[in-house]
Amino acid sequence: MMKRLLALLLIAFVLGAALVGCGGGNGNGGGEPAEPEATTPAAAANPVQEFLDEHAADLEAELAPLSDMMGEGGSISIEAGRSNGMVFIFAYGPDIPLEGVADLLPDMLQGMAFVFEGLAAEIGGELGIDDFTITVVYRDSTGADLASESFQAQ
Repeated sequence: MMKRLLALLLIAFVLGAALVGCGGGNGNGGGEPAEPEATTPAAAANPVQEFLDEHAADLEAELAPLSDMMGEGGSISIEAGRSNGMVFIFAYGPDIPLEGVADLLPDMLQGMAFVFEGLAAEIGGELGIDDFTITVVYRDSTGADLASESFQAQ
């Protein structure tokens, strides 16, 4: 399952990077940053956080090269949702031109819905969580959301 999770992250990254390279309309995206449904250090451990903790070294090793491609100061991270999911956050650095990208990201996310829903079902099944949800968030360098979408296990 870890390989599938990493493959999904790579797909989401590549599509987001391709949109940046292609540009788009005249929209500049932006908006208020969404509050990801992430736990705080004081929050009680949950199965999702335990899964992420167990695989932290593998995730860090695999995500480091991709994070470098998000531009100077950009990052890719995975956080545990409140109790039933994960949040994938793709944050672009200030040196990445994003003109028009925000207009294209929602359609790209919807086009990948079956992939995210399948992964949510697989991880949720392994963790015993029926309504497991994966939330994907793309942000600009200020932390403002360009696009976000949640996908529930089907």
